[in-house]
Amino acid sequence: MKKEYDKFYEKEQPETVIVKSGELRLYKEGQRLGVSKPSWSNSEGVHMGKTVTIDLAANKGNQEMIELFECVIELLKGGAE
Repeated sequence: MKKEYDKFYEKEQPETVIVKSGELRLYKEGQRLGVSKPSWSNSEGVHMGKTVTIDLAANKGNQEMIELFECVIELLKGGAE
């Protein structure tokens, strides 16, 4: 029996940030963060790069994750290394 997964990516438009090495997508309603390799194209059109998603709802209150993201934010702001 095949499990039916929630297709959050079909239900909402994510907030997207394109960076040098890929793309970040935040699905607020689906509570997921997607990290993708850059999009690519061929004769069939544009394709999304391989993607990994983090289930934010399943990690609510995860202090290790919160501290890691706080460190990432500090680095992006040009702070402590």
